Amino acid sequence: MAMRRGVHAGNHALVAHAVTGEDFPKESLVGFVVPKKVFKRANQRNLAKRRLRHLMRDRVEQLPAHTLLVIRVLPGAQTADYSELQHSLDKALTRVIAKLNPESLEPIQPLEVN
Repeated sequence: MAMRRGVHAGNHALVAHAVTGEDFPKESLVGFVVPKKVFKRANQRNLAKRRLRHLMRDRVEQLPAHTLLVIRVLPGAQTADYSELQHSLDKALTRVIAKLNPESLEPIQPLEVN
């Protein structure tokens, strides 16, 4: 649903699709799409999802309430390391949130990489 009706923003590594609505749960929900065309092996797909889940753990509270978010991985993520993936995710989320809520132009606060 988020990929069809909502807004999207992305870059070379990923695309973030989001939609809001009062009929969605109050807590924001996040899903990940890592296609076999991008990462052929299951362990590579799982590593990409684990990295994105870890990055989103601290960022999900910055999403507006009643938001569904889908992160779709693109071929550019194959060569991206953790910090590049973090930067790509922050840029995409900032742009998606700005499209969802134009009066709130606060960027996603980058978090320290441990």
